Amino acid sequence: MSKIAKLIKPSGAKHTLRILHDLYEARDDLGFFILHRDQIVALAARLPDHQRIQTPYIPPRIWTFVMQRSLLFIDEFLAVAEEYSTTFTQLVDEKLQETGTPAQPTRALTALASKWLLNTHSFTDVMSSIATLVNLSASIQIISYSLMRIEEASSLPLNCLVIERDALGDTIYLLRGKTTKTVKDYSARWIVSSDCERAVRAAKIVAKLRLDSRRKRLGEETIIPDDAPLFPRSYEPWQGRKSAPESHYWDLNVTKDPQELPRELARHPKLLPSSSLEITETDMVVSRHLNPMAPATKIEAGLTWRLGWHQFRRTGAVNMLSSGIVSDLSLQYQLKHTGLTMSRYYGRGHLLLGARMNDGARGEYVRNMYHILAHEFSNLRSDQFVSPYGERHKDRLINIVSATDHKTLVAAGKSGKIQYRQHLLGGCATPKPCSFGGFENVVACSLPKPCEYLLYDRTRVDKFRHLLDDTLRRLASAAPDSPLHVALTGQVKALKSAINYCDSSNEN
Repeated sequence: MSKIAKLIKPSGAKHTLRILHDLYEARDDLGFFILHRDQIVALAARLPDHQRIQTPYIPPRIWTFVMQRSLLFIDEFLAVAEEYSTTFTQLVDEKLQETGTPAQPTRALTALASKWLLNTHSFTDVMSSIATLVNLSASIQIISYSLMRIEEASSLPLNCLVIERDALGDTIYLLRGKTTKTVKDYSARWIVSSDCERAVRAAKIVAKLRLDSRRKRLGEETIIPDDAPLFPRSYEPWQGRKSAPESHYWDLNVTKDPQELPRELARHPKLLPSSSLEITETDMVVSRHLNPMAPATKIEAGLTWRLGWHQFRRTGAVNMLSSGIVSDLSLQYQLKHTGLTMSRYYGRGHLLLGARMNDGARGEYVRNMYHILAHEFSNLRSDQFVSPYGERHKDRLINIVSATDHKTLVAAGKSGKIQYRQHLLGGCATPKPCSFGGFENVVACSLPKPCEYLLYDRTRVDKFRHLLDDTLRRLASAAPDSPLHVALTGQVKALKSAINYCDSSNEN
């Protein structure tokens, strides 16, 4: 049994034991088994526990630098996108020996290439390198905010960006694509930051130029379909191979294999200078705290942080949970996991962000958090917020320190004397964690009676009405007595209660 145990990898131990168990349980139907129950128990005792090492959490300073640099390049590209598109098209026509004005590098394109590219000797190479750098920067933005896998981002279609208005009138940015690893959905949605709009816009410019080049090389007259890839191959005629490319080269349904991020960054060293990726003492403390199982020799001050695509996925999950405004269920939806356990594993470490660390490690994040808390709490004294139990009850909730004493408020926040968070109906001043959440559903805040810590925001009454109309429409199509019908009914009662109380307080 010891010899068998040595042949099994720790990562496959549970899978192996499950198969052996299933074979034994089905022995009567199969007519055979490999090990009986006592032997499986003996084997399990000899197998070492598998300690999974999570993908490293990117230190906040490095993450911020990467996001700022990639977005900066995207913005500078968008500023010269018209010149780039014209020059690219002229160059393609010239290489295909079609009529057209000879392509010449403009001053703006030369400046862009000089700032961001290492090799600017060949004009054609410069144009392709700019396009590739656009795709690299856009992929960083998309993956960081959506938490997509690199394979999912690489297969996004041209029409992936969806901009909607929610029931409250706020703008919602979504990316549409396929996910098949754990959840099979060929029209999945990911909620993203508004910055992704610029990233997708830049990538679409490059994609349409490359796809148009493909069309010309194949002699096609058809227009570019909306479901064409956002990140197609390099179809520029100067990028084509000397021999005829294989058929899959032209097939838009065959996605290009994504490259490892370190290899991509090595080709464009000016995007993220290695000196800025050097691990500082603060980076080291934070990263070791959140990556306790990673070898210390790989996370050491003075070393260069080696980025990987999957790091953005795990870092985003940790940051979302630590923000206090993203629930486990929302993270599960964003990560496209089949169960909460997987999402919680990805987000493991978010509680460590609030753990006791030295001042340098916590830095400006903690400092600003308390200043924002103090600012928001002082605003509760205004007439904007009302308690369903009257002004005297509201005063008891927030009568801690003078509203003008900002330093005292900050100190009260650090000591835990004041707690406040915004939610749909206004704000919650509970001094302890709420078991009902309040980020996605506020029924528990209002029913069967309003929570004693609830404060309505009277400036949001119009949004309450919009949401009520939307909820009533959804309620009309929900099956009677279904869980959805029950939840929407509660939401309607909670919103009506909020509207009625805010209207009555406005009249007074």
